[in-house]
Amino acid sequence: MTNYEFVKWMAGYFTLSDAETLSKKQLWVMNNHLNLVTAVEGVLGPFNQEVRAMIVHQIDQLEHDDDYSPAEFTTALREKILTQAENI
Repeated sequence: MTNYEFVKWMAGYFTLSDAETLSKKQLWVMNNHLNLVTAVEGVLGPFNQEVRAMIVHQIDQLEHDDDYSPAEFTTALREKILTQAENI
């Protein structure tokens, strides 16, 4: 999977999904797909580096803060991915 393909893959998910939150399992799947990008291209592009940082932070929040709102994160990630997908 390339950097471009990851963005399009995520855009497809968000386009088809009405999910208001992402589970820890879903976040790990996304993170693993970013590992595929690194394996194929050797490096994550700047945008996908930002996405990975958001995902890793969210996983940490879910593990350590019972009051954290995953809906806010999901909305922010959805908007970020869909905007990027339109621009590439």
